[in-house]
Amino acid sequence: MESCGNHRRTERNALETQEGFVSMDDLKAARQIVDLSQFHIARLTGISRTRLSLAENGDVQLKPEELSLIQEVLREHLAVRAKRIGCLLQEQHVAV
Repeated sequence: MESCGNHRRTERNALETQEGFVSMDDLKAARQIVDLSQFHIARLTGISRTRLSLAENGDVQLKPEELSLIQEVLREHLAVRAKRIGCLLQEQHVAV
């Protein structure tokens, strides 16, 4: 089982690069971390699912604007997941 430390490191690397965009190599990993399918990313960004798939497989390069949109969606969903986890931990602490 992967430790929490390794997961956090993967999460950070998948969402941030030198240019501030999600790299193509990390796009799929970042999507999986926040538990979003290509379909959901496509709906939230307006980028076709086919184009996302081709990009994840290295067959096309997304434009910087497209990467920026994806990064925004991933960060928003990551923040929501973190908040949910915080709430669950707080509820557990209160229940003890």
